[in-house]
Amino acid sequence: MHVGEGPDPPPLTFNNIPAKFSSRFTYLSSTITQTGGLKPEIDRRRGLAAGTMQALWRPLWRHRAISRKTKLRVYNASVLSVLLYRSETWPLNKTLEARFDGFDSRTLRTIEGIHWTQHVTNQEVRQPSQQTALSPRCSATHTWYGYVQRLPQDNPTHAILNFNPRMAGWRRPRGAPRTRWLDVVARDLRDYGITLADAEQYAQDRPR
Repeated sequence: MHVGEGPDPPPLTFNNIPAKFSSRFTYLSSTITQTGGLKPEIDRRRGLAAGTMQALWRPLWRHRAISRKTKLRVYNASVLSVLLYRSETWPLNKTLEARFDGFDSRTLRTIEGIHWTQHVTNQEVRQPSQQTALSPRCSATHTWYGYVQRLPQDNPTHAILNFNPRMAGWRRPRGAPRTRWLDVVARDLRDYGITLADAEQYAQDRPR
């Protein structure tokens, strides 16, 4: 794989065998794409979580004798853990957050036994269970940011975090700028009245 849009460079040859370029691959259960896009990974996570929901339909969701509390505990532990795997590294935008909330609302309707033909709002679905919206829980970027800042300065993670594409000669593609991971961190920290510089200092003050 080569990073960025555009045609593939000349193929690499190993032992007289040309190696084909790939636009994406799966590494450590995460989808890595040529353009760094997040949508394929999120679509894959949603598919895996939907498969878990389906597998639990017969033994759990359809049984009315099993309490809502038990079902929600299984949902949070078994389904959401699959859906949100590695979410602390995702630069989510509003569109992708809406996809998570949509998935969450549909699965809660399944757990509550609410048919799609019933006119029940998402807010009404959440009231009995007191289950908050999923999008605020999708990201723990500020927690991961603190962990990275506490790593030794010679750790390669810092080079990736502080990488400047413009200084490396990369050109930004046309259209609106993509949401970067640090943009999401800064957005999350603003809710607490904290800047990136403040967060870096706070992270250094905490014990390793």
